[in-house]
Amino acid sequence: MTRLALPVALALASLAPTQDGEIARLAQRCGSEVAWAQSWQAATDRARAENRLILAYVHRYRGFQIPDTANVTIFMSPRVVELIGSRFVPLRLTDDVPAPIRAQDEYGMGPLMFGAGILLCTPGGEVVRETQTRHPAAVYGFLVDAIERCTERVLPPADVDGAKQAEWLIQRGELEAAHARVADLESERAHQLRAAIAMRRFDVETALASLQSAGDTNDRWLAELELHLRRKDFPAAARAAKRVQGEPPQAQFWRGIVAICQNQPKRAERLWSTLIERHPDDRWAWHAAAYLQAGLHQRDEPLQTEWPARALLDTARIPDFMPGDASDIDTLRGRAITALLESQRDDGSWIAPSELHGAPRHHPFVIATSAIAAQSLFPHRDVEAVDAALHRAVDFVLEHVQKGMDDPLPESFMDYTVWSDTFALWFLADCREADYGNRARIGQMMRKLVTDLRKRQKPSGGWSYYRTNDLSKEASPQTQAMSFTSAVTTIALQRAAETGIYVPKKTMGRALRCLERGRNLDGTFSYMVGHTQSTQQQLAAGSCGRNPICELALLRGERSEPKRVHEALEYFEKHRATIDKERGKVLMHAGSEGQGCHYVMFDYATAARAAAALPAEQRDQHRSWLFELVLAARTADGRYLGSPINGTAFGTAMALIAFDQLQP
Repeated sequence: MTRLALPVALALASLAPTQDGEIARLAQRCGSEVAWAQSWQAATDRARAENRLILAYVHRYRGFQIPDTANVTIFMSPRVVELIGSRFVPLRLTDDVPAPIRAQDEYGMGPLMFGAGILLCTPGGEVVRETQTRHPAAVYGFLVDAIERCTERVLPPADVDGAKQAEWLIQRGELEAAHARVADLESERAHQLRAAIAMRRFDVETALASLQSAGDTNDRWLAELELHLRRKDFPAAARAAKRVQGEPPQAQFWRGIVAICQNQPKRAERLWSTLIERHPDDRWAWHAAAYLQAGLHQRDEPLQTEWPARALLDTARIPDFMPGDASDIDTLRGRAITALLESQRDDGSWIAPSELHGAPRHHPFVIATSAIAAQSLFPHRDVEAVDAALHRAVDFVLEHVQKGMDDPLPESFMDYTVWSDTFALWFLADCREADYGNRARIGQMMRKLVTDLRKRQKPSGGWSYYRTNDLSKEASPQTQAMSFTSAVTTIALQRAAETGIYVPKKTMGRALRCLERGRNLDGTFSYMVGHTQSTQQQLAAGSCGRNPICELALLRGERSEPKRVHEALEYFEKHRATIDKERGKVLMHAGSEGQGCHYVMFDYATAARAAAALPAEQRDQHRSWLFELVLAARTADGRYLGSPINGTAFGTAMALIAFDQLQP
């Protein structure tokens, strides 16, 4: 089983805490430096008075035993805490805190809302930026980006020198202005400040170069210590630690991290225990206490001390939406293709934002995102650059699906392997049908995927990624299936069978019967499907996005008819505004009936596939409104986004699929 190399600041979420009273008491002080407002009214009053944005933090996983570790991750990052203190009004938006943004005619936080995130709001209640990331570096970048784009510039005191002005600006996230103040200065302090700016831009080499002329000070060696950890040069980090004079708390904390990275857990424990004993009121002692309480020094897994790659950090910095023009679809399609080609990595994969939190390349989200991106490019393989990208993508999918089978990830609340299996199988079926790539390797992997999906089929006949809501207990078997998951998996299996891959009739029959049971009397589909026929009669706008793909799967299995598909699309059209309202959000199922941001682009692309299966006259009735939805998800740089949770590679691929399916 894979042992994840977790970011050091995120490595304690799944660990059992120790029971040491003093350590626990100090660990609880983590996050206490943030001056939280006590109510929405208090936050808005202060935000108006100080011309700030409100930083609303949400953590809501009702029914799930998912700990909130933000106090020891995000809100223990010195740079994030500094920035919040100087530019934002922080508010914990828990269920007992009334706020106008909860209303559906404002931002909207429905009763089924699920997830965690940071929302940046104006005092008037407009959410101007949001992120789901928990990585402190990505949060810092997100906040700096928001300051740049959503706030007025601030000016430093005029009666101090350039270096002091730069220091003042750095504390407030005005990095460009700070750099301008010291760009031409040659003092040791100026070099130190340039290094500080580079560190906040996550530019390790520039920061180290600046420090070479920063003098022999503790500030210099503490910065070098951290930077060498960021580049995973642990011997150099240890040497920098030795240059620090005395035992300042910050140095002791980082020395403990170095000891862990050099496989010296006992030394780390001694360093942190001494730090706690001597400096119990210092933030670095609280941080050390949290890590000792979580047993960080006892982990077998390696710590990921380096900052994430720039492309990963940028997943938290989303451009503004800029809707496209439906009269110029060919140009928009070409730009989407270019965006996908530019964002493909050398190994053939595309980024999934979950990689910020330690997800490896064979994580189901990475495989699924890459398979979907490749599938969206497949109709354009006559273009040389696309053809080359597709060959890389095929190799990536084949290699990493196999790696996932050989080296499974630790068990969690959800198992998204059904997603990666499904979209890998569907993409490979397209390749096999067109005789593209190594037919023998592709066929062999498709058979493995069919076998794996058969094993994952629920007793109810469909598929689901939900496992359990409590990892501390032995998971009871989940017999229910998710209708929309079952629908796309059924279609992937149908596509495999159409290319000559054996799929047992029993498997398909059970899947189709499951979908039939999920169809309600009003023609909508339930989210979860069990063993009995649904008798639900109330119209539910929350189902509008999943209905078309469910009917399409049944139509392909000869259990539906075009009329039903057409009606499902009409129902989607009627309620489409409730789906579009979730676009751009990071809090899932926040719609009034559980509509979710994470399925926006999935719903649009699958609805386009359903429309493509209709006779021309009916298909044409759905082209304009589906195009309108997809084009509203276009960002200023020509990519597409349903939610930052999925990222722009996923969103752009789904948009491209919709464009191609909706062609006249």
